[in-house]
Amino acid sequence: MQSCRLRITILALGAAVLGGCLEAETLGRIDLPETPATPKESVLMRSINRVAELLNKSMSGDMTAAPVAAPAAAVSRVKVQGQEIQGGLVRVRVEPGSRVWVRGYPYPVSSDGSFLIGFGRNAPPKATMRVKFPDDTEEELVFDVEQREYATEIINHLPQHMVKLEGERKTAHRRAHARVKRARKRFSQRPFYEGGFVWPVKGPVTSVYGSKRILNGQERSPHWGVDVAAAVGTKVHAPAAGVVVFAERHVPLAGHLLIIDHGHGLTSSFLHLSHFDVKVGDEVEQSQLIGRVGATGRVTGAHLDWRMNLFSRRIDPALLVVDPDKS
Repeated sequence: MQSCRLRITILALGAAVLGGCLEAETLGRIDLPETPATPKESVLMRSINRVAELLNKSMSGDMTAAPVAAPAAAVSRVKVQGQEIQGGLVRVRVEPGSRVWVRGYPYPVSSDGSFLIGFGRNAPPKATMRVKFPDDTEEELVFDVEQREYATEIINHLPQHMVKLEGERKTAHRRAHARVKRARKRFSQRPFYEGGFVWPVKGPVTSVYGSKRILNGQERSPHWGVDVAAAVGTKVHAPAAGVVVFAERHVPLAGHLLIIDHGHGLTSSFLHLSHFDVKVGDEVEQSQLIGRVGATGRVTGAHLDWRMNLFSRRIDPALLVVDPDKS
């Protein structure tokens, strides 16, 4: 019965203080009884005295509250590397088995959880990505896409058939475009692009990505690549490893056209070539000879037009090269 009374005493003591019924000086120590107490009763009496001490300190203002640690910032489970800019490309890695939506649409992810996201020439300032992990938790990221200004290029005195395709040339161009689109549509698992990019040819840049083009006074599609001036026959090297997926001669406007797949939907196109040194199906290493500069297709002089795509989205090659100095 004494242990029960002691428990009631400690509860009543705390309730009285919390209710403001006791002053600090009334909370003295509780003396142990003169009669010998059992071990359990001794422990309980000491506990009561400890509570009384703590309550006295609290009421007298001597007790300092322990600092509350700020909640730790959430650690993202998504790894992103690259430039969030119009024409740019970012590498993303998530846990294998995750599902991804970019701009609200389902997005292909490799078996190891890596993939690429590209920002087109006119990409809006914001782009969203949602990831659903294998454990059904989700994370959303918002990319702040840097906006660019593009130059205007005016080219006059072109043959009219190079500015406006008609008849058989228009039909041939449409058919070739369909074949090119199929080549760029594939999603291969091998990330050849992880080895980085170098310039395929050295020379002065005569036209840059995204430039607005006015041909013979008529506005046409922007320039989607980087033009590097070089003499006919100059060697062209693979900017990165990959697999040749397209090699055709006399493609309307593009001339002799070669395409290399760098993995995960990323491709390089080489326009206006004079010669191919590889064929479809060949696996190439970075800096391997793949062709020669030419003046085929719609050109005003010999040069290489190097373009890059992430599926159908146009990417700026100059943003990916390891060394931007070609001189």
